[in-house]
Amino acid sequence: MASNTSLIYVDHHNSSPISISTETYEQIKALIEANRACFNCGAKFTEENPRVALNKCLKCVLEKHQSFTYIGVAESGSSGNYYSFIDASGYVHTTYQGKDDSDPPKSDYETMKYYGFPTLASYTYKEKERPLDRSYWNIYGNFRENEVIVATWYSSYAGLSLAFLSCRDGTITEINRRMKEYRELFKAAKAVAEATKDTKGFYHVGEYPTGELRESQLYSIIADIATKEYREHYIERKRARVNELVQAWLSRDDDPKWTQTLAEIVSLYEELQDSKNATVFRSLLALEQKDISA
Repeated sequence: MASNTSLIYVDHHNSSPISISTETYEQIKALIEANRACFNCGAKFTEENPRVALNKCLKCVLEKHQSFTYIGVAESGSSGNYYSFIDASGYVHTTYQGKDDSDPPKSDYETMKYYGFPTLASYTYKEKERPLDRSYWNIYGNFRENEVIVATWYSSYAGLSLAFLSCRDGTITEINRRMKEYRELFKAAKAVAEATKDTKGFYHVGEYPTGELRESQLYSIIADIATKEYREHYIERKRARVNELVQAWLSRDDDPKWTQTLAEIVSLYEELQDSKNATVFRSLLALEQKDISA
């Protein structure tokens, strides 16, 4: 085939390709892209009603999945966009422009991302950096209300089974059963589970009664315990952070970056409901900003 020609198929019933010039092919391609329409309703795709799946518009997807609320573009790529939706239970589902997602799958990874819980892109195992594919993440705990959830990553192919405490403040720490603090955490979770045991020996943890407790069934309880501890120490952590920033600011140089530090100090004092100090540092911030603009 000549370098300046392309083969096209007019329709899927015609198995014979047609040879046209590359220039004509580019014109046809541009015409098609400008006039693509939803296979279901026939409406042309627009910014307000984009193509969120293969030949399907946003409106049609929402009509089929009435429990979904549209969030927006989850990720943009050279071959198309990913779009995200949230269901009535709070889970995030994703569609892809190049795939016919009749039933958009739930994504625990996108759910954690949406609610502000961090994950890891890779993990060092046996002195090698292993990528952690987003499709193998699972979430445990009340992700809509908790500050801490348990995030697990499992792949039999990779030979990895990992569990982490993921926190809305951006921290993520591996759950290591060899460490005393995590053994105590599992012990406390087991005690909560034991309290649910009925006269027939069934535990009432999770959605269904179970006669045997597995480690994964304790994860939601662990998330609740960790959240409770997080809330109890929240004020102490915030106060320690603001004290650290104030000391750093007092020993500052003339770098304009300190306006960011002052802004964070003000924000922390407001969170701590310390209106007196918040007012003082708000005034200092205003002076710093005035000096910079001058």
